[in-house]
Amino acid sequence: MRLTIHNTGSGGNFNVVEFSNGKKIIVDFGKTAKYSAYKDFCANGYKSKDFEFALITHAHHDHAGDVEKLEQLGINVYYDGVATDDLNVIALPLVHNVPCNGYMVYSEITNELYIHCTDFSVFPTIPMQTLTYTIAAAHSKGVKVLFACELSYCDFLYKKLPENQKIGLENHCSLSLFCDIVKKIPQEVPIVTLHASGRVYDPNAVNASVCPKDWIVNNVRRRCRRFVHFGISKMSYEF
Repeated sequence: MRLTIHNTGSGGNFNVVEFSNGKKIIVDFGKTAKYSAYKDFCANGYKSKDFEFALITHAHHDHAGDVEKLEQLGINVYYDGVATDDLNVIALPLVHNVPCNGYMVYSEITNELYIHCTDFSVFPTIPMQTLTYTIAAAHSKGVKVLFACELSYCDFLYKKLPENQKIGLENHCSLSLFCDIVKKIPQEVPIVTLHASGRVYDPNAVNASVCPKDWIVNNVRRRCRRFVHFGISKMSYEF
């Protein structure tokens, strides 16, 4: 199973998940002033026939701005659960400032489970129980699992910011929340971070409390008690 993060963060989001039998799905297809998932799609030589469907987590432009292009290509786009002959998708409702879902995608043919959760400030109790139970049960049965989860800002930096630089961060996942989630996931399950990974750390910029990469490397293992892969744009992660 391979996760390719073409772009992640407030500058635009576009992810491709490929199962070991070659079937691919898209998760989010955003457009901003500086980024177009559709242009990225074309630049990478993708064709509509390459994909089973696309999942959109929520309607913000950086996650859904180029969805019309996908529909014009004939790719089915979903904002909720769906099932095909092979892939079964369960939506996990998350708390954001607009309706938002995480997704669990299971391939019956390859026995692989991909989970994608981004852009949330709260992971409600029932979806969290569904997530942790499903991952634990799947892992115990030999299912290959990959969990991609937002990590948007560091609490200790956020507290130091003036109010005008905290814009939008309260609607996203803090390091403390991220660690609370991943501690419930079996140690053997690989975890890749999303969203903040696409930003450049600038102590003088709006949203400056995004976690710097060196801070992640040095502290996430200590606080979360495990290793995580720091997901960045234009990178593939294969497990």
